[in-house]
Amino acid sequence: MNNVQKKENVAALVTDIVILAVTVLVSVVLLVQHSSAKQMIADVREDLYFRPVNPKIDLLFGNPDADLFIVEYGDLECPHCREFHPHIKTFIQSDWGVSGKVAWVWRNGFHINETSIKKGQVLECIRLHGGDRARMTAWKFLEESLLSGVMEIDYPSDRYRVIMERLNISPDRIEECRRDNEVALQILQSIEDVRKLNIIETPYIQFISGNGELLFETVGSLTVSQLEDYVASILRRN
Repeated sequence: MNNVQKKENVAALVTDIVILAVTVLVSVVLLVQHSSAKQMIADVREDLYFRPVNPKIDLLFGNPDADLFIVEYGDLECPHCREFHPHIKTFIQSDWGVSGKVAWVWRNGFHINETSIKKGQVLECIRLHGGDRARMTAWKFLEESLLSGVMEIDYPSDRYRVIMERLNISPDRIEECRRDNEVALQILQSIEDVRKLNIIETPYIQFISGNGELLFETVGSLTVSQLEDYVASILRRN
């Protein structure tokens, strides 16, 4: 066996270990989460954990200098996220988003199964290594993943590969990217968010000001009118 083959084998082994470790960690987190009740409103949750929005890291749709960010922790295997998606998209394409006052951020909120993590890895690969149009392609991939049948698409099935190929994403390049340390760090950050927020249901939604302050949080598939009411009330208070 030559040195190149040895290096490739070591890299593959390291990748398998990282994936196994992440899977075990998620399983432990889910077990702990489902053993405790959760308060969903920021005013009553004792541990007000949140991360301010960082346009250089976060998958952001809209104005990076918005007055308010709607941060959605979602799971690409979650039917409630699929239900919520057209609502938040309609809202962010209204005057609220077009004016630049409000922007939308997606963060992985893994809590369903291992496939959720694999899909999240693909999303991070596109965002990090997708070139000049990486963010737009990542949003298209996210939408395709949700609306093409969550809980029906295993990874990497032929049907799932069709989605990537339709968006000119190389499935082979994605498989290579999943071994990227930067991608692994982002996945671990998502898992840490899930643990600290005790996410047991998605979409989990935080409203974070442009100044980096957590103003409100809730859970569930909000309607467009509910989003309008929340945002109007929050901006009026601030």
